[in-house]
Amino acid sequence: MSQRISPNALQALTDALATIVWYKSDLRAYLTTASGEASLVASLDWTYKRRAADEFVQRLAAAQDSHRDVLLSLMLDVAALDDFPKLRNVDDEADKVAEARAAVAELRKYIKPYEREMLDREKARERIAEAKSEAAQSQNFANRLAALKGRYEELAIMDDAQARGRSLEPLLRDLFALFDLDPKAAFTLTGEQIDGSFTLGETHFLLEAKWTAHQTERKEIDPFKIKVTSRIENTLGLFVSINGFQPTAVEFHSGAGAQVLLMNGNDLYVVLDGRIDLVDLLKRKYRHASQTGKVLFEATQML
Repeated sequence: MSQRISPNALQALTDALATIVWYKSDLRAYLTTASGEASLVASLDWTYKRRAADEFVQRLAAAQDSHRDVLLSLMLDVAALDDFPKLRNVDDEADKVAEARAAVAELRKYIKPYEREMLDREKARERIAEAKSEAAQSQNFANRLAALKGRYEELAIMDDAQARGRSLEPLLRDLFALFDLDPKAAFTLTGEQIDGSFTLGETHFLLEAKWTAHQTERKEIDPFKIKVTSRIENTLGLFVSINGFQPTAVEFHSGAGAQVLLMNGNDLYVVLDGRIDLVDLLKRKYRHASQTGKVLFEATQML
């Protein structure tokens, strides 16, 4: 437990509060703003300014465990004062400013032991606030991922295969956006249709997505590979087939110079279910293809 604030420090704070302003209304406004204790300030005996200042400090001091932050913050705030605008244009201004400076200087003698504590408390509060923010962001991410999973499950039971296929592309785009992969929507170039694209690190990927009743065949991947190979050197392709690929298609497109990675519905569902990070999965697929030439690395191998 922190050492209790000394009576001398509390008295110095009281004296400083009573001198840094002249009018009671200014002290009342300052205490309310600086402490955030509006109800406590309002209930003080405001017959005399010094009486109100003393009562305010004593009330806080009597419950230091709950009001320590307010006291420390107030002490440091008052001790930092170098100008006294609320004493301008009052009678004997120079004398009152001199008295305020002396009172603040006296308070400064007592704040050294508490500066480090206040700094540590501020850092602790920042860490707590940062942790809360990260938790909120994480929860928001989880909620958005769960919503995408719900959309995918709704597509899975649709009878209209064409509508299901059309809805798959925006779902993938939203998923890739959630993982900061800078996805682009479907676009058409002269003589060819591209379902979309995204960026992973320094590598640009073209995207093809199919949701057919059958496993994707080699001949369905061939046109996509041609689109990929017609791009600049650091372009690869990701072919997503919800119902998977025929073994002959996987074998044909594997090997040296492979430029199209494959993803099946199970890969996608594991990501949507939050069990594997999409970026981690894509990196593993890329590394596996680079090391082995195999273009299909399944998410189950990471579980």
